[in-house]
Amino acid sequence: QILTWVFYAILFIQYLALVAPHALLPSPVGLIMTITFVISGFFTAYSVYKTCSVDSVDELLLRKLLRGEGLPEAMESESEISMNNHDKKIPPIPEGETKYCWNCETRVHELSMHCKYCQKCVSRFDHHCQWLNTCVGRHNYSYFLNTLYSITVFCVMNFVGCSIIVIRFWNGSGKGYYDSGGSTTGGMATIILLMCFMLMLTICLLLIGQLLLFHLKLKSKGITTYEFIVTDNHKKRELSTVRYELAQSG
Repeated sequence: QILTWVFYAILFIQYLALVAPHALLPSPVGLIMTITFVISGFFTAYSVYKTCSVDSVDELLLRKLLRGEGLPEAMESESEISMNNHDKKIPPIPEGETKYCWNCETRVHELSMHCKYCQKCVSRFDHHCQWLNTCVGRHNYSYFLNTLYSITVFCVMNFVGCSIIVIRFWNGSGKGYYDSGGSTTGGMATIILLMCFMLMLTICLLLIGQLLLFHLKLKSKGITTYEFIVTDNHKKRELSTVRYELAQSG
């Protein structure tokens, strides 16, 4: 999670220090890009904060925590965390089938899953995000999606800004922004640095874009990441069984 915030801060500072002052701000389009970048950057930070701070603990488990009922030793610290993240009112309990969690020692909803990292059952468990070090479930999934939307815009604006400066430098129209005392040495170093950031942004956009499209597909189908994995594994097992039976019969 710390590395995520550090990388985000580096990209934010890099754009404001190397991109915005040189070639973008003087033009109306560049000004709009910079404003969009800043807004998406702040919205990304807000969405990440909400994703991490909103607790998606199972409602039945939370009710047990709020009532102060006995919990396993492994859940004692989690009890304090959950109590701090919620008010004293018992939250509304969604309807549906329940099951017993042997780790939490209480009944939870059918779609809730126990996270071995967070040591609690998560309501409509989607996945545990390693980058944010938090579980994504019923109550913070919308904030997680907002994070993907905003970080995509954030990276696209940064990549386009870097591209404009690099192109202007190589075709000669932007060298004046980097010349220092008649030498373009400093300008070339800046361009190389921007090209390195462009490479990192390309990798980020490929990964984030793929993740965003994946979650949009899941959302359209009304299923979670965990349900997708379970279904996919079930199909693979069935396919392996069919192939084995065909091989045996052949």
